Amino acid sequence: MKILKSLLIVLFITLIAIGCGNSGGGDGSSNSSETCYRLTSYETIYYHPLTDVTNSAIFTVGDRDNDGRWLTGFREYDDNDDGTIDTSTQYTYLSRNSEGRLLIYRTDWDNFNNGKIDETTTHTYTRDNNGDRIERRREIDLASDGTIDKTATDYYLNDNNGNSFRSRIEYDDNIDGEIDRIYTSTFSYDSDGAFSSALQEYDSDNDGVTDEVTKYTYNFSYNSNGDLSIYKQERDPDNDGTVDRVLTENGSYEEYDCDG
Repeated sequence: MKILKSLLIVLFITLIAIGCGNSGGGDGSSNSSETCYRLTSYETIYYHPLTDVTNSAIFTVGDRDNDGRWLTGFREYDDNDDGTIDTSTQYTYLSRNSEGRLLIYRTDWDNFNNGKIDETTTHTYTRDNNGDRIERRREIDLASDGTIDKTATDYYLNDNNGNSFRSRIEYDDNIDGEIDRIYTSTFSYDSDGAFSSALQEYDSDNDGVTDEVTKYTYNFSYNSNGDLSIYKQERDPDNDGTVDRVLTENGSYEEYDCDG
C-alpha cells in the first residue's frame, strides 16, 4: 500500500508535468466540428523491469455536473496484475472557482477493497488571478476517523508562460508545525514545450542535504483529436542510468455534443 501511495504522489507530479490546468479533468475542450471528446477512463501500468513485476490501476470518471466537469471518480488497483482488485479509491470533487477550476477534492482509500474507508485525504488548491495553481495542501487522516494525522503542501513554481517547471512538497508528519521531509522536482522541456525529464531530490530529514535523487523521463502521444492518449514515464530511482520502473497510461475518450 505504501508503494501505491508513493506512486500516487508521482502521478500527481505527472499531472503537473503534462499541464492538467483544470485539475480533476472534464474540461471538454471543443473543436471546429459539433463533436467534442472528453476523458472517461485511463489505465495505468506500473512495470518494474529489474524484477519483472507488473501492477495496474484503472481510473473511471463517475458523475459529471451540467458542464461536464467531474463530480466523482474511481480508481481500482491490481497490485500484482492477477485480475483481483486489491485496493480502491474514490475521488470526490467538492469545489471549483467561477471558471470551473478545481479548488477542493477528497480521496477515500479502501485499502483492502472490502467496502470500508481506511484513509481519507482532503486536497485544497490555492490559485493565482490567472487560475494557475500556486499550492496544494493535503490533510491526511490515516484512520479516516476525523483526526488529521499529517499534512503535505505542494508548491508549484511557474515560468513566464504559466507552466509549472518546479515543484516542492513539504511534509509535516506529526502536525507539529515543523517540516520533516521535502521533495523538490525540477522539470526540463523538449523542443515542443512539453516536459521531457525531471530530477526529484529528496531530503528525508529536512537538514538541507539531498539524500536521494530520482530521474524521470516523459513521453507523450496524442490521438487525432489532439487529446493525450498515451503517456509514458521511465523512473531511475538512483539516477545511475538504469530504468527501474516504467509507468504507462492509456486514456479512453467519449464523443459528446459540443453545444449540448
